Amino acid sequence: MSSYIMQQDLLQPRLTVQEAMEFAVDLKLGKISNKAKLIAVSILRLKRGLDETSAAQCMELLKSLTQLGRTIVCSIHTPNSSIFAKFDHVYVIAGGHCIYRNTVHNMIPFFQRIGIECPKHYNPADFEISTGEYGPGWVDRMVNVVDMEFPIISVPQQTSFKFQFDAKNGMQKIWNVSRFEQFVILCRRMLLQFRRNKNYVYLKIILHICLGFVIGGLFLNVGRDGSKALFNFVPLEIQLIKREYFNMWYDLSPYYYAFTIINIPLQILLSLIYLSIVYVITDQPLELFRCARFFSVCLICGFIAESIGLTLASTLNIVNGTFAGPALTVPIMLFAIQGMGEKINLPLYRKLIMYSSYLRYGLEGLTTSLYGYNREMLYCPTEEMYCPFRSPREILLMMRKPLKKMEHVTFWVDVVALIIILICLRILFYYLLRQRLTPNKMFQTLTLIGRIIKNHFNIDR
Repeated sequence: MSSYIMQQDLLQPRLTVQEAMEFAVDLKLGKISNKAKLIAVSILRLKRGLDETSAAQCMELLKSLTQLGRTIVCSIHTPNSSIFAKFDHVYVIAGGHCIYRNTVHNMIPFFQRIGIECPKHYNPADFEISTGEYGPGWVDRMVNVVDMEFPIISVPQQTSFKFQFDAKNGMQKIWNVSRFEQFVILCRRMLLQFRRNKNYVYLKIILHICLGFVIGGLFLNVGRDGSKALFNFVPLEIQLIKREYFNMWYDLSPYYYAFTIINIPLQILLSLIYLSIVYVITDQPLELFRCARFFSVCLICGFIAESIGLTLASTLNIVNGTFAGPALTVPIMLFAIQGMGEKINLPLYRKLIMYSSYLRYGLEGLTTSLYGYNREMLYCPTEEMYCPFRSPREILLMMRKPLKKMEHVTFWVDVVALIIILICLRILFYYLLRQRLTPNKMFQTLTLIGRIIKNHFNIDR
């Protein structure tokens, strides 16, 4: 078994050490009945600047844990002689090859056997590091001696997956934990993190309530006012995923489903809070079928907007995503209002541009839900001489919406179009996330071209 450990530790936030260990065990080994399983994992991040006394105390603690039947695996750079002597077994790497693996006490005799004499006053750890400077010949010699004298004995290992060969698809992984179990475990972990992230939840709720009152106050009582009818038209997780995915904790599909489902309740709750405030303050018609259609279109549009953000975040970093998000949103908004107020027939290319924006379908759906279905004439205030949009028919004509019998059909066409766009964006998000983890040749080529461009033009600078 081989493992690649990166320099920086990326840990799941808002979990205790015990919980992190339990989730790791459940994801890698599963709920194995009638079989005892024991795993001990300890993560210790030491900051720079430890003095010799603190480092010695830390090693004494780790040494005492090993005497209690636990296994401690750590990496250490240039330890002093007293600390180095506490290790039971060391594994030294030079040039990507193992040049020594055995006890500390056998290190000096090992050097003597290959013709290198370690001075008595020298720290064996420092001397071992300096042996790499003797040239590749000595490194190769030590590698050969290690392979002959200290061969690696294969032992049965229990991993989170196995391989089987499929004639059609090649090597396939068989997980010890089923994808459904991975999905349930990830849901439990995300729910626990979500429940402990109270500040984030409270902030989003307060933000949606405040925005609801602000937007509602700006358009106070315009829903039934014929003179104002026109005013109604108005990504670090990836790094954690990469680490846990490459360590074979779970497949991408269970994580994707868990992430999607866990975010749905909060999205719906916050959207309902915001829409309820805006709908009531702006004095929109309190009819059940209109409210249901209005809320449905807004919820779908909200999920689409979230999907666009996730799609960008799955490919771009924070800086580029922050720039690309608004840059993509503005054209989508401009495309949505193509042809509004124009009485001439639009050419085909403008219609294609118009209906390439999901906001166009949302705008038409909201217009139909509020002003369609034979809505009565709007109220015209006495201080207004003329209300051009008092008739809901005028609003629908401005939006180029079919009248009367086709209203019901076109509303559901808009809804179906929004659902199709949402599904396509979710599939695209999953595909790009998969390519971020295991890119194919095309994405590898694009990544290489991007790096060449960045290095050539000094974009980062």
